[in-house]
Amino acid sequence: MFNTSNRSLLRSRSRFTPLMLGLLCLLMLTTLAVPKAEAAPPASAASAKFTILPDVPNVLDSAALGINNRGQVVGILFDSDFNAHGFLYERGVYTILAAPGALVGPTFPVGINNQGQIVGSYQDSDFNVHTFVYEKGIYTTLPDPPGAVFGVFPNGINEKGQIIGTYQDENFQNYAYVYDKGVYVILPNVPGAALTIPSGINNSGQITGYFYDQDFTGYGFLYEKGVYTTLTVPGDAIATFSTAINNQGTVVGYYLDSAFNAHGLVYARGLYTTFDVPGAVFGTLVYGVSDSGNISGTYYDGDFLPHNFVLRL
Repeated sequence: MFNTSNRSLLRSRSRFTPLMLGLLCLLMLTTLAVPKAEAAPPASAASAKFTILPDVPNVLDSAALGINNRGQVVGILFDSDFNAHGFLYERGVYTILAAPGALVGPTFPVGINNQGQIVGSYQDSDFNVHTFVYEKGIYTTLPDPPGAVFGVFPNGINEKGQIIGTYQDENFQNYAYVYDKGVYVILPNVPGAALTIPSGINNSGQITGYFYDQDFTGYGFLYEKGVYTTLTVPGDAIATFSTAINNQGTVVGYYLDSAFNAHGLVYARGLYTTFDVPGAVFGTLVYGVSDSGNISGTYYDGDFLPHNFVLRL
């Protein structure tokens, strides 16, 4: 455990690995969009209640990926030596998370529910990626789904312990799944999609995420009772990425405008609200939302330095 007064990060043995490179490639893919349109700029965030989390010294990049009603935040950061560290942030203190089997890569927490259960992934000594659940100091590795060869990548967890994510088989075929009480249920792809990635699930079983069409343009979606609804921010959005959903059905995420700038988004009751964190120059990325109305994310300032934030809806 360490606080933000420390002058250096805990070092780990993990360097950039196939997992990290894959994640970086996925981030790069989110910029491969084509259509352009006219739109009004994002709504002003001047009156919004932003809390900027304390910066950890010597960090090259960071992401606040999940938040719960207690205000606990999970995410990942990269130190000045390009080592990646998963973290849990609570009441001003960052705690580094390290699954016992994570021997060649970082422990990558992606979501946290209101019980404090954290879901994430790690890479073992054979470069295989597995899912873990961390609760009350104990890491539990979940069984891989049948046919998974190139890793299992969870993206979120609800209060029932249901987990959503993706995995690939030996033919590099991608599968979206829901894991519930030891059973993997395969989700259908969005019709016509080249790739479907679920990123959040609530207690009602509503699932949000994003998909890429055959031109690899990104769109958000809401999946409920077997039906996909496409989510696209009106105006000049060239790509929309839905990343989380709470028990009120509020969806959050971000979109790219025609200049490839990223802006935060909230979708509730059929309406889109977009915003930028004050001081954001190179993008506002939103990753998590709690039932209490807190949003977690990351923005980049004029020096392209990352800062994690919490926004109160």
